[in-house]
Amino acid sequence: MNVGQLKVLKTAYLDIFLAIRPEVVDNNIKDPNWLVDFTKGETCFFIYVTGSFTCKLGKTVRLKFQII
Repeated sequence: MNVGQLKVLKTAYLDIFLAIRPEVVDNNIKDPNWLVDFTKGETCFFIYVTGSFTCKLGKTVRLKFQII
């Protein structure tokens, strides 16, 4: 993904620098109730299957979890 685009972007946007992202050491959810309360509102889960010329099987699967 994004193969070859970095050189093009660097030349197009000379005054923009890459941001250094902080390292996430602990990404475990300490309390599962937090996740339940956060998602029990209006949420949707979608699965998209589309044709693809770049995949060997000719199909691409895209998953989407949306919180409204």
